[in-house]
Amino acid sequence: WGNNLMDFVRVCREGNDSIWMMIGQLVSRLDETLEVEMKLSEKYHFWMIGNKEVNRWRRVEHEY
Repeated sequence: WGNNLMDFVRVCREGNDSIWMMIGQLVSRLDETLEVEMKLSEKYHFWMIGNKEVNRWRRVEHEY
């Protein structure tokens, strides 16, 4: 990073809105990806435990 980081900090200090918008979009996209990955791993985890747990998870999922 080096110089780029310093530029980034300076731009942030100047309060460049477009930078903050970009960061916001990036973070929300990251959150969505993490959420999906967590749900997938939870489903997989329940499969590993057994059918009873999987069925319960499916019921919970449909409530949302």
